[in-house]
Amino acid sequence: MIEANKRPKGFFKPDANLWLGPGKHFVSYYLRGGDLVNFVAVQERTNWKKESWNEPGDIRELRTTFAGWYPEVSELLAATESCFLWALFDRQSLSQWTDKNVALVGDACHPMLPFLAQGAAMAIEDSYALAPLHIVWRMQMILRSL
Repeated sequence: MIEANKRPKGFFKPDANLWLGPGKHFVSYYLRGGDLVNFVAVQERTNWKKESWNEPGDIRELRTTFAGWYPEVSELLAATESCFLWALFDRQSLSQWTDKNVALVGDACHPMLPFLAQGAAMAIEDSYALAPLHIVWRMQMILRSL
């Protein structure tokens, strides 16, 4: 993540940006109302076993991995001082998504790799599927109170 003012104004489009290449891709987007630019650089690897959210990365290695890519990617990496590594692991879905009055939705209950906002899309789909059940439950509660 870098401060947006480290890049010329308008360097990145105000939307999410995606660059694709063989075995890797790069996503960037603004945070905090445009004050920060965050990026996620994905490289396919078969030898990763460690699970961590705060494993320090080597920014020089990251720059080398994406050398010769799009100018925006190179500029963003040049302005970055540090990075972190975290692997993507596939998980089995939970066998039960509810417990009494609580229901998990999205990738909290059927996890998926974080591509194309599928976890959020599944949360919307789950909520849509659960909405009729909530209405039935509310009706039962109303009838019980009569």
